[in-house]
Amino acid sequence: MRRTWMDVTRNGLWTGLAAGIALAVAACGKDPAPAPSGGAGAGGGAAPASSEPIRIGVGGPITGPQAKNGSDLVDGTTMAVEEWNAKGGIRGRKIEFVARDDEADPKKAPTAAAQLIDQGVVGVIGHFNSGSTIPASKAYADKGIVCITPASTNEFVTDRGLPTVFRVCGRDDQQAARAAKFVAEEFKAKKVAIFDNRTAYGKGLADNFANALKGRVEITVREGFDEKERNFKPYLNMIKEKGADIWYFGGIFEQAAPLLIQARGVGITAPMMSGDGVHGYVDDFLKKVGEGANGTFTTFPPTDPAFIQRYKARFAGKEPGPYAIFSYVAANVLLHAIHDSGSEDGRKVAEALHKGSWDSPLGKIEFDAKGDVKGPPEGTYVVWVVKDGAHVVHSSK
Repeated sequence: MRRTWMDVTRNGLWTGLAAGIALAVAACGKDPAPAPSGGAGAGGGAAPASSEPIRIGVGGPITGPQAKNGSDLVDGTTMAVEEWNAKGGIRGRKIEFVARDDEADPKKAPTAAAQLIDQGVVGVIGHFNSGSTIPASKAYADKGIVCITPASTNEFVTDRGLPTVFRVCGRDDQQAARAAKFVAEEFKAKKVAIFDNRTAYGKGLADNFANALKGRVEITVREGFDEKERNFKPYLNMIKEKGADIWYFGGIFEQAAPLLIQARGVGITAPMMSGDGVHGYVDDFLKKVGEGANGTFTTFPPTDPAFIQRYKARFAGKEPGPYAIFSYVAANVLLHAIHDSGSEDGRKVAEALHKGSWDSPLGKIEFDAKGDVKGPPEGTYVVWVVKDGAHVVHSSK
């Protein structure tokens, strides 16, 4: 059955604000009460007593260079949970969530996942980075726990066919195809240089971009460097030596900022293009790079201005990152599936997700058999450009 965002609003499920969240961040040493006995998160499926709160989890980079991404996961989930609790929760039961820090490290993600499983969560919003989501989601799937990532775009996340794994964002093969179309047909580049940060996300995105450009644009440079690298001059010199009308970076904002600053410093005027990992970070990318960021292209879905205003009203003085809205939608979809299934059994919640249809601030959410959102081949990605220090839509063709 298809529910619109307003249908859910009228039913009193996704509107209003209230407290009642139990937030625990492992890095801060805070833990909620032990998981209720018999909880589905421990691999069971039996619902706890009706007086017990329904507990969901959030996994992502709460600390470290990408802490903004973890903050967005927490904030988006906070907004959703507060709204549901303001209207009575799910069938009269309050909702709480616990958060665990994976530090954007694939080696630490399984530990964060194990901690959330031990807390008896019904489902998880996360993780953020594809490299972390891939191992963590396997751990959840092994326990029959639903995992909805708001931000992991690597195709392998859902191509494995794990029945409890979903995402509300797009895929790298979708946004790379959109970027390649722009570079070849709209920007009409003759030469392009491509770099990545050698992570599951960055390399996957750059590889997809390179493959989509084959036979259309000459690739003069195809290189990768460690995600902790900060001396980019040897790589930037390749652009100067071999030439490029535009250059592409598969990676994250916290590395893209010094990369672009150094590019401008060595006299490279060709624009940089990147994906969702660089889009929408005001303080950590746009302000850090300054005027040198103007002309930078990114791919990202259209943004809902109404959500941004609601976010700023809830979190005074904070700018939402690009994936706060995706986290909000992921949390709402998860809670709606728990409500509609009448169960905390992950298999039944997953079935409700596959059957459901919701009109959200991101557009219609319906999942295919893999757990991806149904839609056109290139997803909902559009091309943005930085102009006067802000991202503006450049092309939606």
